[in-house]
Amino acid sequence: MKRIVSIFFLAMLSLYLSAQQILNDKEYYDFLLDEIINETEDENIALEILQELEEKIQHPVNINSATISELQELYVLSEFQVFSILEFRRKYGLFLSLNELQLIPGIHNETIQLIRPMICLNEIPVMISDASNYKPSINQKILLRTSISHPFKSGNYQNQDSLKTFHGKPFSGLLKYEMERKGFFRVGLTMEKDPGEKIAWEKNQRGADFTSGYLELYNKGPFKKIIAGDFRLATGNGLVYGYGRAGKSSAIHIKQNANGIKKYSSSAEYGFMRGIAADVGIKNFRSIFYVSSLCTDASFETVEEKSIISTLINSGLHRNDDEISKKNNVKQMNWGGSLIFESNHLDMGYNFSKTHFDKELKYRILPNRYSKTGLDNSFVEQSFFYAGRYGNVMIGGEIALDENWHPATIHNLSAQLHPLISLQLSYRNYHPSYQSFKASSLAESGGISNETGFYAGSIFYPMRFLKISFYTDKYRFPWYTYASNMPYHGKDYLIKTDFIFNHDMEMFILYKKEYSFINIDNESLMVNKMKKQLSQRIVFQCKYNFSMKFSLRTKIEVKTSKEPGEKWQGSFMAQDINLKLLQNKLIINARYALFDVPDWSVRIYSWESDVFSAFSSPLFYRRGSRTNMVFKLNLGDKLDLWMKYAQTNYSSEVISGTGTDKRIGKCFREMKIQMNLKF
Repeated sequence: MKRIVSIFFLAMLSLYLSAQQILNDKEYYDFLLDEIINETEDENIALEILQELEEKIQHPVNINSATISELQELYVLSEFQVFSILEFRRKYGLFLSLNELQLIPGIHNETIQLIRPMICLNEIPVMISDASNYKPSINQKILLRTSISHPFKSGNYQNQDSLKTFHGKPFSGLLKYEMERKGFFRVGLTMEKDPGEKIAWEKNQRGADFTSGYLELYNKGPFKKIIAGDFRLATGNGLVYGYGRAGKSSAIHIKQNANGIKKYSSSAEYGFMRGIAADVGIKNFRSIFYVSSLCTDASFETVEEKSIISTLINSGLHRNDDEISKKNNVKQMNWGGSLIFESNHLDMGYNFSKTHFDKELKYRILPNRYSKTGLDNSFVEQSFFYAGRYGNVMIGGEIALDENWHPATIHNLSAQLHPLISLQLSYRNYHPSYQSFKASSLAESGGISNETGFYAGSIFYPMRFLKISFYTDKYRFPWYTYASNMPYHGKDYLIKTDFIFNHDMEMFILYKKEYSFINIDNESLMVNKMKKQLSQRIVFQCKYNFSMKFSLRTKIEVKTSKEPGEKWQGSFMAQDINLKLLQNKLIINARYALFDVPDWSVRIYSWESDVFSAFSSPLFYRRGSRTNMVFKLNLGDKLDLWMKYAQTNYSSEVISGTGTDKRIGKCFREMKIQMNLKF
C-alpha cells in the first residue's frame, strides 16, 4: 500500500510543471496505441492500426491530391471529416498550409495534430534545368529482431511426448527487408520463426518457418496499384473484404474506412492472400480484381469414410510433430474483386468473392432454426455497399449474401450536429449462418455471423480543454455461440473524459460498464441455463512532462465483475518514466507496475512500451509486480538499436498456460533485441 501511495503522490506533484515536447515517430505510435487499447482491449485491432500508422508516416498522403480512399485510410479521420476536407478543397482550391485545416467544419486542433505526421502538401517540384539530372533515389530498410522468455514452455523439454516436443530453440526471430523507389515501386520480404520452431532446409520449408513477400507497382497508366505476392483487400464496411480495423471505441470509427488493396508485410501468418491484385481507375470509376492461391493450416475428421476439413487454423505455430502435421495441408483458391464509383457526395460499389478448397469443409447451416452440418468446398459471397453525404449528415452501409443466401447487413449514420458535437449510429444484423472467410466489421463476438446490434457514439467539446466521448452498444446473439448454451443478449456503455490542459499535461478518466450472460457450469442440469454478469472498468491516466528530456505517466485501473453470489475486483497501477539522454541519442522508457487480480473474470490487459513497430499488451492476473524497460540507441540517421527487458514477479508460484505452453514459476522474464537499418 505504501508503494501505491508513493507512486500516486509522485504523479500528482508533476501536475504543476509544464514544457513543450515534440513527439518522434515511436512516441506518436505509442500515443495512439495507448488511446486505442485503453478502449478496445483488442490486440488484433491495435496490431492492424500499428502497421497502418507505420505505413502512413513513412508515406504521407498529399492532402492536395488525396482521393476519398486515401483519406479514408487515415485512421484518425471520420467519414464526415473526409468529405469536409474534399469539399473545402473543391470550393477554395489547394491548401497552402496545413493550418488551413482549422477552417474546416468538424476538424479540431486535436485532429490536426494527430494527422500531421501522416499528411503533407505538394512536394517541391524539380527545377526544369535540373530535371534531366534528377534520379529518384532507392531507399532500403532492414529490421532484425529476436526475443526469448523464461521459464521456458514445457514443450521445450524432452520429457514431453515425442509428438509434442518442440523441434526448435526457445527464441523468436524476425527479418524484414524493404526497398522502394518512391513513385515507382516497392518490394518487401518478411521471414519469421516463433519460439520453439526450427529453421530448416527441407522439402516443405526453406529457412524460416514463415516467409512472405510482395512487389508493389504504382501509377502504371490506368493502374493505380499492382501487387504481386502477399496482399490484403478491404472494401465497403468489411462484410466481404476487411482486415480487422473495425471495433467499438470512441477512437475507432464504425466504418471500415478503407477501399483498396494493400501490401502485406506483417509476421502474422493469417488474414492475407497470395497472388496478384490490381486497382484500375478511370475518372470516377475503379475496378479492383485479384487471384490468390495459398496453402492453409487445417485439421481433419472422417465422415462416412471421407476426410473433410473440420477446422481452419490461424495460430501459425509449427513447433512439434502434431502442429506440423496440420501445416499447409489445404490449398485455398480465391478470386474476385470490386467495382466502385466515387464522387464528391456519393460512393457505391459491388463486391464479389469466390473461395475454393481442395477438400470439403464442414460448416454449420440453420434452416428453420435447427442446426445441421453442411459440406462444401466452394463458397461465394457478394455485397453492395454505399456511402453518401447530404449537408452535415453521412449515411453508408453494406448488404451481403453468402453462398446459401444468408444475409449480413450494416448501416451507419454520421452527423456533425455542431462544430463541437459529432454523432455516430450503426445498426448491424448478421445471420447466424452467414459465411465469409475475409470479413471484418463491427461486432461484439469478433466474427461476422450470429449477431444483431445497435451502436451509438458521440464526441463533443464542452470546453476548450475538455473532450467527452462515449458510446453504447446493445447486441443479441439469436443462436448459441461457442461460449454460450443458448441465445442471449447484452449491452455495454463507455464514457471517456479527456482533459487537455496544454501540450505537456493531459489526463483522462474512462468508465466502461457491460451486461452479458455466461454459462452455468453444472453437468447435473438437464436444461441449458445462463447467469447474468455485470462488468465495470475504471481507468485513470495522467501524462506530464518536466522537460523535453524527462516525462512521467501514471495509470490506475480498477475492474469489477459481479455474478449471482459472487463479486470480484482487480486493480492495476503503473508508473512510466521517459528519459532522453546524450542529445536524444539514448532514449529510455521504463515502467513499474503493481497488480492484484484475484479472478480470471477481472483480468486486466494494459498496453506497455515496446521496441519500434512491435506491440505489447500483457495480461495481468493474480498478484505481483512488473518491470518493463525499453532502450533505444540512435547511432546516426541510418541505424537504431533497441532492447527491451521485462520481468513479472508473482507473490507465489503460478502456472501459466496449459499443455505444451505451460510455464511454472514465480518470476517470468522476457528480453527482446532489435536493429533498424536504413540506407
